[in-house]
Amino acid sequence: MPASKKKKVSPKRKKTENQRQSIVLVAGIALVVLGAAAFHFLGRKDYTFKVVDIRPIQTPRLQRDEVSLPDMRDKEVTPEEAAESPVRVDSIQAEMNTAKEYRSQAIYPPYSSPILSVESDPVPKPYQVYPNQVEIELNREDADDHLQKEIWLLSVWSQKVDFNSYEPVVLFAKMEDSNGKSVSADFHMSVLSPGGKEVIIPDLKFDKAREGESIYRVEFKIPEGTDGAYTSIIEAHSKLLNKTVKANVGFNISSPLVVLTHHFRDRIESGSLLIEAEVNVKKKGRFHLRGSLYKGEENPIVEAENAVDLLEGVHWIPLTFYGLAIRKSGWEGPYLLKYLALSRVDTMPAMRAELVNHGYSTSVYHSHQFTKQEFQDPDKIKMAEQIERDVRSRQNHREK
Repeated sequence: MPASKKKKVSPKRKKTENQRQSIVLVAGIALVVLGAAAFHFLGRKDYTFKVVDIRPIQTPRLQRDEVSLPDMRDKEVTPEEAAESPVRVDSIQAEMNTAKEYRSQAIYPPYSSPILSVESDPVPKPYQVYPNQVEIELNREDADDHLQKEIWLLSVWSQKVDFNSYEPVVLFAKMEDSNGKSVSADFHMSVLSPGGKEVIIPDLKFDKAREGESIYRVEFKIPEGTDGAYTSIIEAHSKLLNKTVKANVGFNISSPLVVLTHHFRDRIESGSLLIEAEVNVKKKGRFHLRGSLYKGEENPIVEAENAVDLLEGVHWIPLTFYGLAIRKSGWEGPYLLKYLALSRVDTMPAMRAELVNHGYSTSVYHSHQFTKQEFQDPDKIKMAEQIERDVRSRQNHREK
């Protein structure tokens, strides 16, 4: 009898069979691992967790000897210890510090609070100008024909943040090499309106602000009709760069429709210092006044603010400087209303008038004439209590 022939299996079917066997094998291994893990954890009530390695990552700015974390390698950590880990404790401490800060803020009303330093005075901050700086990365050959990386800097800024609609806008630009040395450059600019459309302004030309310096200046007027936030796109080109670099600078055109008449009056009312400033409103709207009270030039005491709706005409806007801050300062009057900021706030963005410096000197007062009562702001106290309750609730839950 002729030998029987073996049935041939197609390569495709063989591949499928091999895949099926592999899946079965992997599933079996997984079941064994899961069973062992379940026995290990569920079969023991006093199980522990083993931290293999939590060493901090080594970086140039953070070396291991600068880190106060304990070395936890190969240490057995129980769930109770994990619940009291430094990270959790730090989180609780941060929340309690926040609650403490709310309670500290509650001492004073939301419209008046102490000024801790000249630098922290909030009144002049919106008027401060900050340059927009763009880094330019270059690869240049040194004397030995080696490529050296250099960082140049393009800086652009405005003379001030807010320009009234009747006055010219003044912008500045400067380019510096990696050594901080000014570099000559050609500057060109386009201006975008609050709606993002280009504003056609003839004769836009940068000139040197001062002879001998490489600070460039351009002055122009925005056509009347549209207040709001404008953006200037400044392009700089230097022969040494062989490339064009762009930087943006923003500014506001505003018509606040209100002016200070520079008439003031002051008195003590309910234990606080009340200063009223007279304003002339050209069109009804909502207006915001904020001022900072000093003793002399360098001794800030307290700031106050107020927002009111006013009709056209002459009005008085009151500012109440909370008396406890004056009493705690120990300074005797007269006091200086050093900064005063007036703006129209029913527009977007707000329309700010010029910042007033050294606006007014008050009558003579003694610090003990002012209240020693804490305000106890209910909103701030409520937020502090909520945080404290949440922390206590989590701590009680963990103890159970």
